[in-house]
Amino acid sequence: MALPAAPGRPPPAARPRPLAVERAPPAPPPLAGGAHLVRTTAPPEGLRDGLEDRSALPGAGTGGVRASGSGRGGPPVKARLAAFCSHGGSNFAAIADAALRGEIPIDVALMIHNNARAGAAARAAERGIAAAWVPRGGFPDDGAYEARLQELLDEHAIEYIALAGFMQLIPRSVVRRYSGRMTNIHPALLPLFGGRGFYGSRVHEAVFAAGMKVSGPTVHLVDEEYDCGPILAQRAVSIEDCRTPGEIAARVLVEEHRLYPETLGRLVRGLYRIEGGRAVLAV
Repeated sequence: MALPAAPGRPPPAARPRPLAVERAPPAPPPLAGGAHLVRTTAPPEGLRDGLEDRSALPGAGTGGVRASGSGRGGPPVKARLAAFCSHGGSNFAAIADAALRGEIPIDVALMIHNNARAGAAARAAERGIAAAWVPRGGFPDDGAYEARLQELLDEHAIEYIALAGFMQLIPRSVVRRYSGRMTNIHPALLPLFGGRGFYGSRVHEAVFAAGMKVSGPTVHLVDEEYDCGPILAQRAVSIEDCRTPGEIAARVLVEEHRLYPETLGRLVRGLYRIEGGRAVLAV
């Protein structure tokens, strides 16, 4: 699960004002409840060649992992996915680009972020993906925040959620609703270097300090515990010659950008099953 800020970390001095998304048209006024939706421009000509958008039931109406495909000889059915980001959104961009190229049967329909300065917003604008800024501090209580998230997910008929560097705890109601259809990527080989307090550069610093010779990303299903959901995929990366945590981070990130889209493609095609708490690839 996405991790909150480390205990004891001082809060920001002041909440930043919402920033206009680069290359997006003028943003509409804030929506009720503190959310701010940015409808971005269309993607560059040719990016969606051969792909058609689909209508899908919202998350509450889907019954778990199912294989894609129209079954009628038409274009492939694409699963509607929302990405949750807090910062640069490079994994979100990797997923969206794979989808736009037609490599995975996914329509990245929405990007939700909790940081007005998140670079992921510009990445969404560049790809014609709707972006919603939903800061937890903009709501009077947890219930209002959860309700707004659910409302956005319903409005965009979201079937799957991909956490891509979202540094905030996901409400349990959302986790339960999308059980088996919400994923996270962690920059180490779980269960090593995971759990509360292990996120971002802290993970690579711990890997480096431990003298590890191998690291790599993990994609897992999200449950109500930190980094404890069934593991869908991992990729080992040799780091024996890395001299700094930053070198480890850069090497692992390359594989994150490959592994996450590939794994999501398998998930929405219904190629995983859960056996005794383990995810098994049914191929």
